[in-house]
Amino acid sequence: MNGWENFFLGELGASAALTGLVFVGISINLKKIMESSYLPNNALEALIAFVSTLFIAFLMLIPQQSFLADGIEVLCGGLLTWILMTYLHMDTLRKAPTPYRHELVVHIFVIYHLAALSFVAAGVSFLIWGAPGFYGIVTATFLSYLAAFVDTWLLVVEINR
Repeated sequence: MNGWENFFLGELGASAALTGLVFVGISINLKKIMESSYLPNNALEALIAFVSTLFIAFLMLIPQQSFLADGIEVLCGGLLTWILMTYLHMDTLRKAPTPYRHELVVHIFVIYHLAALSFVAAGVSFLIWGAPGFYGIVTATFLSYLAAFVDTWLLVVEINR
């Protein structure tokens, strides 16, 4: 873990702050979000993306863990995130108006699934190779933030157009 502590401390702080901002954004536009059939799922997706990165960063900061423990934690976190995202995306596709479905799949769903599966890959990497798993977490975190930013923009800015 030599040198990675600062990355995970930064990630932990950023994820906590961004989760709070999503809560504020949701609360500001709660009425409009709840009037939609699919926007509540988008709000939950953004929260899950930020909270999953928060939890994984938190777990990575546990001192003196083995790569086996890191791998199991990241793998389980990634699988749980992927399962939740898959459920939400299937529900959103059923509820979303037809003109928006293609855009949702291409612009949002793909990024979320890549992020969750990157956490899974990072967990497997920890289990097989050890330290290279840290680089998988960097990729997964970047993709999680990117996907959540798109949803947050939709919920805070685009909803008011």
